[in-house]
Amino acid sequence: MGYLIGGPSRCGKTTLTKKLYPRAKAGFVSTDDLKHVFMSGMPKADWSRRFPLSSQVATKKGQLNIEQFTSREIISAVESEARTIWPAVRWLIEKRASWGDSYVVEGIHLLPSLITQLRESEVWNSIRLMYLVKTDKEAIKKGFEKGGRDDLHKLRNTETLERSARLVSDHSVQYVAEMEKFELDHVDVSKGFTKKIDEVCSRLLGV
Repeated sequence: MGYLIGGPSRCGKTTLTKKLYPRAKAGFVSTDDLKHVFMSGMPKADWSRRFPLSSQVATKKGQLNIEQFTSREIISAVESEARTIWPAVRWLIEKRASWGDSYVVEGIHLLPSLITQLRESEVWNSIRLMYLVKTDKEAIKKGFEKGGRDDLHKLRNTETLERSARLVSDHSVQYVAEMEKFELDHVDVSKGFTKKIDEVCSRLLGV
């Protein structure tokens, strides 16, 4: 069985994956890892076109430059990178399915519009798919403050916190619209995060 976990940054994909893969007795791959494999074999001159999130929007420390780019610009960069690595992601999913083993693929690059291409593939009935989102901006801000850390960037001031929460919320709203269009499953984990992650894990495992 294959498990695909998608959604915007900071919505719990990695947390869910860490709970899921030991129980599923599966290996897991992050699409970020595939992205870096692509980049390592590509001339740096091509990075700005193929990987704008990493080469332009991110700082030298790998944190999103949330203060200089809008949510729309960052989301567009994510989508561009997703399309670039999709052939490799699809190959990985189909190859692992052909082996008949259990695996988890998680990442921001699993766009609904790309994943639905698998509906015409033999692997569709052998995968379980879940998207995690956070649409409640105020709840997102409280989560950032409570967590004391942020993988997107350092929370230097109130404005940065506000922009970060808006990015996650805006991206989540866009995901929800696409998932409703393609009839894909998703859970909003803005509130009750831990409980919902546990519930989703059990649901994916069918227990």
